Amino acid sequence: MASRPLPFHAPSSAGSNPRPSATARPSGIERAETNLRLANAGDATESRASAVGRFLAGGLATYAINLSLTWLLVTALSVPKVLAYALTLASVLLVGVSLARYWIFRARSESLAKQGITFLVASAGFRALDWALFSTLILAFDPVLPVAILTANVLVLPAKYWLFRNAVFAVSGTSREDSAAGGSPR
Repeated sequence: MASRPLPFHAPSSAGSNPRPSATARPSGIERAETNLRLANAGDATESRASAVGRFLAGGLATYAINLSLTWLLVTALSVPKVLAYALTLASVLLVGVSLARYWIFRARSESLAKQGITFLVASAGFRALDWALFSTLILAFDPVLPVAILTANVLVLPAKYWLFRNAVFAVSGTSREDSAAGGSPR
């Protein structure tokens, strides 16, 4: 936990407890520490925003892989659709866990096996939630199919990001800002 800076105390000539001086100015070190804390706070916000951007870009990349690989397997290689989608899904999950671990969240503190299994379980849960929302939308409102798919995905997305960031790929022993900057454990 970061410590708060102590107020600047002017030296006392009487040997009594020092008291804060209203006119005292912080030392150069105190100003540098304050500037560093403010910069780190800005980096944290920027880091979160860039992680969300990377999360969305990773999702688009895996979606593009899903579409193109399924199309390639079915049309060019004549693989049956169900098998083609199963192979594609396995490929997308491998790409997804790699992107999340090494690029989106940059979380390498846990073992790849542990993160991979947790990712697969969480992904299965989100697929089920996505399917439930999709089914509800189709049965209740009968929207155009792509609208139902997109709506279900958008509704699941914030929860998926939160769980991946805070549980599956949480950085243990360091702050996210420290780990993104190559810092050390607290």
